[in-house]
Amino acid sequence: MSKELLKSWIEHGWLNGELDTVNSILPATFSIAGLPASENFPRAEFPELVELFRRLTGPGVVEITNIIEDTPWCSATFKLIAKPATQLKPITIDVFLVAKFESGRMTEHYTGFDYFSLFSQLGQIPENSLEHCLLGGNLTWT
Repeated sequence: MSKELLKSWIEHGWLNGELDTVNSILPATFSIAGLPASENFPRAEFPELVELFRRLTGPGVVEITNIIEDTPWCSATFKLIAKPATQLKPITIDVFLVAKFESGRMTEHYTGFDYFSLFSQLGQIPENSLEHCLLGGNLTWT
């Protein structure tokens, strides 16, 4: 059961921002936590987050690479593949998600999203930024 709910959440709630899916899976007081802990979105702001993300990345598809269920927990790794209007080629982002489901509702949610790769592929940070940072360098904007 949790696998189907998690797939629905990824494909319909997150990717497409379908409010019916969001409303059926998330309790009204829910907040979506990420890693790091500072990445926290109240449920009420989720549709706006999805809309902003889709505006940045364009329409996308999800390829679920792994899904594991150990009731009440379920986890998945997947690739988000999108084609931004400003890019000639698609971008691919690796994501992992762990969620707890109780009585058909998501009660906990943790995600790891490769934002560095996203912004690099969108051309918003310079090439070789990761290597630069790993060698102790800083990225600064003026």
